[in-house]
Amino acid sequence: MLDRGTADIDVDLLHQGYLRILKSRGGQVVCNAAAQEIERRNGDWRVNTAAGELVASIVINAAGAWGDVVAKTAGARPFGLQPKRRSIAVIPAPSDVMTWPLIGDAGETWYAKPAGGKLLVSPADATPVDPHDAYADDMLLAEGIDRFQQAVDIPVERLDHSWGGLRSFAPDGNPICGYDARLPGLFWLIGQGGYGIQTAPALSRLAAALVRQESPPADVVAEGLRPEMLSPDRFPV
Repeated sequence: MLDRGTADIDVDLLHQGYLRILKSRGGQVVCNAAAQEIERRNGDWRVNTAAGELVASIVINAAGAWGDVVAKTAGARPFGLQPKRRSIAVIPAPSDVMTWPLIGDAGETWYAKPAGGKLLVSPADATPVDPHDAYADDMLLAEGIDRFQQAVDIPVERLDHSWGGLRSFAPDGNPICGYDARLPGLFWLIGQGGYGIQTAPALSRLAAALVRQESPPADVVAEGLRPEMLSPDRFPV
């Protein structure tokens, strides 16, 4: 089956664009500053980090795979967020590879897509793991590349490199977006699964409206999406 209606996203370019917008509006990006202590005091949140103390009336938990870890640090209940590892191999490819589409099998046991003049091949793994600096699973990569070679006539003689990432899921598979009902000023924005960059334009606008306690953007909810479908309150205590 060939689907001509899909498109590709330059993830790095889009991400860098978001960062430029943030900085142009007075935002700051502080790296190497893990939240060591998070507590609410006198109506504000105080976050102690290696880069110093940060104080704000609202804290957004957008910690990805570490969302439940950050929640516990803040004294909030975790929601059972499950990180799942995805492994990627980068292999040499023909010179015209950037004109190729993403290809994969219907059973989702492998996929391949062009990137940077190379070919990314993945076994489409979704291995449950604890939050960590992800790395590729070599055995799963070998199995994925074998399935890839059974389907196409491209020999894989070497790997240029490999890497792994974490895709994090809430128990029902949908993102969590909304204020914590028990801790004032704590806003959740986690559980995007493998679709964070794709949903970012809409989900970030929805989150911004909910943070400001405004009505959600009409175009975001036009297809029947309701904020309560993503609310932390949908999970029983």
